[in-house]
Amino acid sequence: MQHPSTSASWGSNGPPRTTRLAAHPACCRCVFVRRCRPYRAHGKRQAVVFGSVAHGRAGLGPAPDLHSALVRDSESHAGGSLAAAAPNEIPSMNTPPATLRRPAVGVIPLWRTLAFLASHPLNRGHIVRAFSRYLRWQLAIRLLPGAAVVPFVGSSKLLVRRGMTGATGNIYAGLHEPQDMAFAALCLRPGDVFVDVGANVGAYTVLVTTFARAVAIAIEPNPQAMATLKMNLCLNRIVDQVECHTCAVGAGEEIARMTTDLDTMNHLVTNDTHGNEHLAQIPLRSLDQILGNRSATLIKLDVEGYELPALEGATRTLGAAPLLAVVLELNGSGARYRRTDQEVHELMCARGFRPFAFGLFDRRLSPLQDWRHDVGNTLYVRDPAAVLERLASAPPLPVLHHWL
Repeated sequence: MQHPSTSASWGSNGPPRTTRLAAHPACCRCVFVRRCRPYRAHGKRQAVVFGSVAHGRAGLGPAPDLHSALVRDSESHAGGSLAAAAPNEIPSMNTPPATLRRPAVGVIPLWRTLAFLASHPLNRGHIVRAFSRYLRWQLAIRLLPGAAVVPFVGSSKLLVRRGMTGATGNIYAGLHEPQDMAFAALCLRPGDVFVDVGANVGAYTVLVTTFARAVAIAIEPNPQAMATLKMNLCLNRIVDQVECHTCAVGAGEEIARMTTDLDTMNHLVTNDTHGNEHLAQIPLRSLDQILGNRSATLIKLDVEGYELPALEGATRTLGAAPLLAVVLELNGSGARYRRTDQEVHELMCARGFRPFAFGLFDRRLSPLQDWRHDVGNTLYVRDPAAVLERLASAPPLPVLHHWL
């Protein structure tokens, strides 16, 4: 279905922009647009959502009035459930395009993407559908450049554009990191605090706040990724459930440098000989400083090798009784900081946590002798009995053609 183009303007809310609308392939069930602005389609005035608008047939509902939502968000956090921290700073409609630009990313080899599709547990038995989703997305991003709103889990949605390797994994397979994302959604309950360190564009945050109705503290040092994350909060109407911090996490408070053009692989730089010119200065804070006197229920820590300093700055946070589990990325990338995965593992064991493997289809926890060497993330649990009780009583998680 084709939507007519329009040339109406925002008026005082922002500069007029020419908008192009076109039908999106069925895999994403939405339409692309090139700019943010209201438009009139089928006789009804709706609002374009940061580069995309939900298609009426997709069941996504009308897009929210984002200009009003941004104002409400910046006002609401003063007295919200997470009022102890600074208010969110969501980009306005007048944000310069350079602020929201897509960072340059490397091209993932085709063989690696195909291997991901073929080996993903949620694609087993449905490999033709998986390759169909991949091909349709690849066709869509070439025919209609720009960002797209795509269905996620349940009624949630994600804003995705070309080059977002982590976010596009959710298109291809439902959950990019299936065991860890499903565990987070099934373990948390309404009101629980989820700390998403290295949140990127917010897939974990959107999942746990929409499905489990938890509250989240999203920490992402890359300003461009954080801007997209905040758009996803508005898109899913979960602004009041999430507290955002644009900073990195370490052992203390300082100013650090970080790469900005490696998408999900952006990392801190600790020496002056780094050859990457795409570096930005960012604030570095400890988890104990960010949380203050609050306690987390679940922490996901993905900081590209900087896990040990981040945990060293979370002494009080790790010792708090409500903390049930921590999902850690351990893949050898700490070597760039002269840290080893063994050091991280020993620190977690000293704090009373033990490594487990989560069963995606049976919700079981299997104890491990060591961290996981076959995948990037390892689940550390302190109270397996309490976690198993939560997993058993959680409602089914709908992901593509599965009920987990």
